[in-house]
Formats: sequence, C-alpha cells, structure tokens
Amino acid sequence: MFENITTILAYVKRIDAKLDAIGCNLYTSYSNTNVENNFLSLFPMETVESLDEIESKLISDNAFEEKLINCVTQIGGTSIHNFIKRVYSRLFTNQLATSYSWTGFRNNKQLQHLRITKIIKDVCMKNFKGTELEFETNVKNWFKNGSQRQSREKQ
Repeated sequence: MFENITTILAYVKRIDAKLDAIGCNLYTSYSNTNVENNFLSLFPMETVESLDEIESKLISDNAFEEKLINCVTQIGGTSIHNFIKRVYSRLFTNQLATSYSWTGFRNNKQLQHLRITKIIKDVCMKNFKGTELEFETNVKNWFKNGSQRQSREKQ
C-alpha cells in the first residue's frame, strides 16, 4: 500500500512540474508576441538592402541571431531539399533570389559567405546530418530557379 502511495506521489510531482513548465511557456509567449511579430515582419526579404540590414543585425546582435536560429529551426523540413525550399521561400522573395547566386556568378551577389547562409546551413546539418555538398547543391538550385518562380508568380 505504501509503495502505491509513493508511486502516485512521484507521478503527481512530475505532472505538477510539467504544468509549471507549460505555464511559464504560456506567460513567455504572451509577453514576447509583439517582439516576435516585429521580427517576423522582416521576412520575406524583398531587397538587397533589407538583406544587408539583416546581415548587420546578425553580426552585431546575438539575440537577433538566436531568434533567427529558432525561426529557421521551427520552419523545419522532411529532408535537406525540403528544408532548403521551405526556409528560403520564407526568408527570401523570388525577386530577391534573382539577385543572388552561391558564388556571385553573372554579376549576382554571393550567398556562400553570408551570415544568414551559415546559420541556415548549421541548422540544416544539425537536423539532417547531410553533407556540405548536398546543402550547397540544393541552395544553388533554389536560387537558380528564382527567376522561373518569379515569372510564374506574375502569371
């Protein structure tokens, strides 16, 4: 009988701890709603200048970098290809994608050295255990097809 009571008490304590954690998360999410809305309003980026602003914030503001890491992680995906497609379509417009390529080929701006690319790559490698080549190939393809997606948007 005493064992049953001890087991039930331990179970109730675990439930209580989980409820406390849920309550803290709810409180935090309500208080951060305006901050999150301000952060999410920055995306998708439409101009080179807006990407430059994001890059400078990533370099100077660790909290902003953490928000971006959380945002990219929450977007998620089922594979490297799906992850790249989902993340870049949420962060970049197709119009902006036409101005960038991995190496800056054809007078485009370079992606490979951007801080945002490093963050997306780190999250991708952590979640999908792929190779750098897979990541680069999928990013190159997404940006290569930006003008085609943009022309389809206009139709």
